[in-house]
Amino acid sequence: MTHVLGIPIDPALRLWPYPERVLRVLLAALVLSLLVAACATEDPTPGPQVAVPAGVKPVRAVGAAEDRLALLAPAGYAADTAGFTRTTGCAVTIKHVSTSDQVVRLLSTGRYDGALGTGDATVRLISSGGIAPVNTRLVPNYRDVFDGLKQQPFNSVGGQMFAVPVGRAADLLTWRRDKIPGTLGNLGAIFDPAQAASYGGQITVPDDPTEIAAAAAWLIRQREDLKITDPYELDHRQFNAVIDVLRHQQPYVGEYWRDPADVREAFQQGEAIVGMARQGTVGELQAGAGTAPIDATLPPGATGRSPAWMVAAKARHPNCMYRWLDHALDPHVDAQVALVTQIAPSVSTSCDVLAAAGHAQHCTLFHADDDGYYEQVLYRTSPSRDCGDARGRACMGWDAWIKAWAAVRRGR
Repeated sequence: MTHVLGIPIDPALRLWPYPERVLRVLLAALVLSLLVAACATEDPTPGPQVAVPAGVKPVRAVGAAEDRLALLAPAGYAADTAGFTRTTGCAVTIKHVSTSDQVVRLLSTGRYDGALGTGDATVRLISSGGIAPVNTRLVPNYRDVFDGLKQQPFNSVGGQMFAVPVGRAADLLTWRRDKIPGTLGNLGAIFDPAQAASYGGQITVPDDPTEIAAAAAWLIRQREDLKITDPYELDHRQFNAVIDVLRHQQPYVGEYWRDPADVREAFQQGEAIVGMARQGTVGELQAGAGTAPIDATLPPGATGRSPAWMVAAKARHPNCMYRWLDHALDPHVDAQVALVTQIAPSVSTSCDVLAAAGHAQHCTLFHADDDGYYEQVLYRTSPSRDCGDARGRACMGWDAWIKAWAAVRRGR
């Protein structure tokens, strides 16, 4: 068993090494990305309207621990369960999930006390009454969570938190410098029809309906007549215009990826020369010996994610679940999850833990303490039928997004 930061880690979980010889290159690339992003003009402000069921209130106190805890989470996010059990007496069982649809469906069964998911699960579960509001006063480590992760549209409603964030990450506009000289500064590189056509089918983008929001963010400045103010609140006319952008892009997309490893291989093999890749994948590409020269930047409107723990409304072991929320935000646990899953930690003191363990560069490379950097990110969430303005329920909901994205993928 390997130990990182004093915590046992399954050796099957691969960590991203940060060789000193490439650190300076990575830092320079990311600093450049900040400068380019700072010069951009787009300012997307996602914020779907979420209706909270009546009578939903957070608990006022944490009682005696029950003897067990049933969780839903992707691999790598539930760290140091053995230590948690020793400390609290709560025996943990985990069912691994890989999609937000699984989280929504399984958490609603009442068989699980909590789950880790992104905003596209959280928003749906808030609206359906599937998760309980979180009393953050009962989660002591929450005070050290970066301010930029608190009170966001994808994890709270009206100032009430419904999920405890455990990190954040973004998708970066990525390209091969040997194929595309110069600097790419915005999402027009993959959405503008003329630019997309010039790459000859060597674009790669996430296979994810939230790419509709990214296209909408780019279209804000291209089609001011559409009056798009929020990329997640699109009425029928706006939505059709955005889908047209994606239809024009589709012939030039070589791969819609789900596994980040596929992106890495596509760039290495020359199957992709431009597209969207996760921060960790970019770091691996730039650090890999003998690979093609890779550059990347964070363009305004890029998609991203902020995983968070939620408490099931029907939790059978809510007292153990609240203890788990605080455990997940322990800086040692938060630091381990950040390393394993390649995201920025959510707790400011986690960066001190990482630095003490020789991983100071992790927080720098993932812009952990830079809330301004992440303000440009369109975090995963679920669009609502309610536009949040005078249009009322005229916007396209999540089901319409999923259906339209599937049609785009098929070239229809």
